[in-house]
Amino acid sequence: MDMAIKQSFSKRNRYSGGAKEITIREGAPENLRPPGPSRRFPGRCARRAGNRRRALTGRYPAARSGAAVSVRPTVRSEQCMLHSPILVAGISRGVGRWVANRIGRCAMVSFQGRYTISGATSREKRAEENGVPLDFLLPTLGSAGDVIPVVCLGRGLVQRGHSATVVANEEFEERVQAAGLGFVPMGTRDEAQKLFADPRLWDANKGFACIAELVIGPNVRRLYEVIAARRSENTVVAASPVCFGARIAQDKLCVAVATVHVQPSLLRSLVDSGRLGRMPMGPEVPRFLKAGLMALLDKYLIDKKLGPPVNLLRGELGLAPVAGLFRSYLHSQQLVLGLFPEWFAAPQPDWPPNVHLTGFVMDESQSAPLTPEVDEFLASGPVVLFTAGSEAKLDAFFRESVKVARLAGVKALFVGKHRTPVFDQLPAHVRHAAWVPFPAVFPRCAAVVHHGGIGTLAHALKAGIPQFVVPHAHDQPDHALRVERLGLGRSLYPEKYRAAPAATILKELMESTAIRQRCREYGAQIDGSAALEKACSLLESLGRA
Repeated sequence: MDMAIKQSFSKRNRYSGGAKEITIREGAPENLRPPGPSRRFPGRCARRAGNRRRALTGRYPAARSGAAVSVRPTVRSEQCMLHSPILVAGISRGVGRWVANRIGRCAMVSFQGRYTISGATSREKRAEENGVPLDFLLPTLGSAGDVIPVVCLGRGLVQRGHSATVVANEEFEERVQAAGLGFVPMGTRDEAQKLFADPRLWDANKGFACIAELVIGPNVRRLYEVIAARRSENTVVAASPVCFGARIAQDKLCVAVATVHVQPSLLRSLVDSGRLGRMPMGPEVPRFLKAGLMALLDKYLIDKKLGPPVNLLRGELGLAPVAGLFRSYLHSQQLVLGLFPEWFAAPQPDWPPNVHLTGFVMDESQSAPLTPEVDEFLASGPVVLFTAGSEAKLDAFFRESVKVARLAGVKALFVGKHRTPVFDQLPAHVRHAAWVPFPAVFPRCAAVVHHGGIGTLAHALKAGIPQFVVPHAHDQPDHALRVERLGLGRSLYPEKYRAAPAATILKELMESTAIRQRCREYGAQIDGSAALEKACSLLESLGRA
């Protein structure tokens, strides 16, 4: 339906003091007018909601058409309004059908300040909502573990009839386009290689500063410009939490934005935050200590590193500066998605109220067959897979893992994209592959030793195999803690990952029937398709709001 505006005018409301912009869209009768001074809305008390509904339904014939009337209070967020319905009144049909036939298909009156009123038959409303495709922009920053769930999300949205464009470093262009999605580069391959080659990246104390300087800060303005250039009425942005350009676009351009958490580490809580880096932040730590530590980190590290690029752009756009970027600003007020299940990270009472957990959204396809060498090796006996992640260059981890496998008496499959000297001198009980499809390989492994990345962890959970986590930095220590809490594996920090103790832990994991049983039970609860369906439905609802 053509949504061209027929009339628009404004009035001032004495209760809020703000100008009310009223838009009458196609299908509305010529005599439809906003309430005059004598028909102002009642006060703000909730007990007058009935009076407010009667005033609306009496004043607007469209509201008597047998549809629904929504009264939506608005909350001012910088220069845009965010609506959330608090009252939906069904209006009896009767004479309403005759009125509906006279005034046309739909009359919509939109009060950009305090109220939104819409009238349409439910059948027509469903047809209109299902018939208008949305344009999703999916910005993300990070490694393959951050990008792959976003690609899965984009595929699900495309299958539902929408368009989806991933905004990421050009290092991932081929992967994204192979999935049939649009791609917009945000950062160059040289920048990605510079990041992954920086020794600070995997340092527990210096990793955040590295990412802030080389990834998050430089892409604030880039992402805002991408969104500003591509936005339309049907644009919805589903961005990773560190994509601050999306939040600025939401504040300035009124674009619909959802914050998408692939892992729970950035959802802070004074009740239970797992681990913050290597620091315990669970229920056993007093709240005042956690609050003090977070405040110090915000002031002297996070805001110090990221405040300048974020507030420089906000100042140029006429927006007020913000602080506490990781405390609250990174979360969209409209929708926050957590792409993990509740049993992995239970919702906390002080999380943002609009958080929805979907379950693990993961690529469960076997996108490429196994090489004959890998297939034969997996069939030859108990095999443990060792990986340090898609981009890590950790020669020491693989060097020690050769000894771990020998002492544990198992065959080892090393998976790593970047070759190290260790891979050139492997003993007979060890093989190397640059990449393998985890959904096909993990069910054939006895256990997995990995860095704690969320993608590897989710696939190991799905396969129902024990996990030995060797976390370095960022969200990895938190994931290691959650694996141990669930009784699904063990962990050691890299400096303690030595052959003898590590081999002992690995043998215990492989021989424990209780751990294997728990792994199978939790693996059976993972449904990637259902998680994807839920995530897509929530994003569609945001786009239709």
